[in-house]
Amino acid sequence: MSEIKISIFDEFFCIADKCSYSCCRDWNKIGLLDDEMKIYLEEPYIAKGIDVTEKKFKFKEDNRCTFLNNSGLCKLVLKYGGDILCHTCSTYPRIIRMNHGVKEFTLGNGCPKVLDMLAKADVPLPFLLEGEGFTEEYLNSIDTVIRDIIIDILQCRDFPLWKRIYFIYSFVNALINKIEDEQLAVMGEYNSYDYIARLTKNYDTIEIDFETIIKKLHYFFNYVNNSEENKKRMPYIKYIDKYCNKEINFDMKKIELKLTELNEYMADYENMLENICVNIVFRGITSSKQEVILNTVIAMIMTLTMSLYTLFLIKYDEKIIEENDMYNIFSYYSRIIENNTINYKESLDRIMENGIFSKGDFFILCKGLDILS
Repeated sequence: MSEIKISIFDEFFCIADKCSYSCCRDWNKIGLLDDEMKIYLEEPYIAKGIDVTEKKFKFKEDNRCTFLNNSGLCKLVLKYGGDILCHTCSTYPRIIRMNHGVKEFTLGNGCPKVLDMLAKADVPLPFLLEGEGFTEEYLNSIDTVIRDIIIDILQCRDFPLWKRIYFIYSFVNALINKIEDEQLAVMGEYNSYDYIARLTKNYDTIEIDFETIIKKLHYFFNYVNNSEENKKRMPYIKYIDKYCNKEINFDMKKIELKLTELNEYMADYENMLENICVNIVFRGITSSKQEVILNTVIAMIMTLTMSLYTLFLIKYDEKIIEENDMYNIFSYYSRIIENNTINYKESLDRIMENGIFSKGDFFILCKGLDILS
């Protein structure tokens, strides 16, 4: 069998209680398989922490797993050993799945340790192929080809990241409602360095002032964070709760100063931003359904813009950004946007209902990436 994996996959190890944002919290649920349920329900200590109807571990009001102790360690592992863990808990953030006859290995961005590894990757994130090579089904599937084109664009560092991302958003929109032959023509056009250079050059002619960008970012910030499930997480993630659903009278001179400070800080994490995007695309596009592809790209845009905007709020509030806080914020948005699809869909639905989900708005969000990073 052929396998393809993100290059840092085998280097990952869980840092347990040293983690700044445990993966044992802030999910919709940690689901259990039937055979796991059978084993767990035979142990009274474990059974009391199981939601039998939903087949999942119970979570406390603060959105922590009932078996996560105050030191950040799993009570089950301490009592029974590591073999007691369910499949999800023993594998996450490792994500392994079959895609057109090829086994794919990647890591979830909802883990601070993964983000630290992505930040330290100096070159465009490689993928390692092991085994007999790709299957014909894998090579010829539309979704795999589209995904490869998007990753190639993301890793083309001749252009600023925000331009690469908006170009990808335009590419995916150009594919919508096209039959296969038309899609192939679009793919051929957008998979051209000259076309990327020509189209992205035009982005510079569209002028948008800081105030408009900040207001639009804050508008999206409120929509993404304004769900009952997300509100449970906020107290743990600094500054999100403080600013969500509040009108802010921004001082534009101060904005420019704090954006400069944020730019200087994020200069050391430029590779991480690109690699987060690559990781989202690699694990998200596993179907040729246009909705899946578009939602993956939207998730990429919103994960970056909301994380960076939250970091901007920290700067605006005259606070120092600690590296752990930065990783926690990116992990937070990865969890609610990439993984908690119900809450993410709720946010998208609210945006759609209010008629603000347009290509122009996404240009502003991507332009926001430019001024934020």
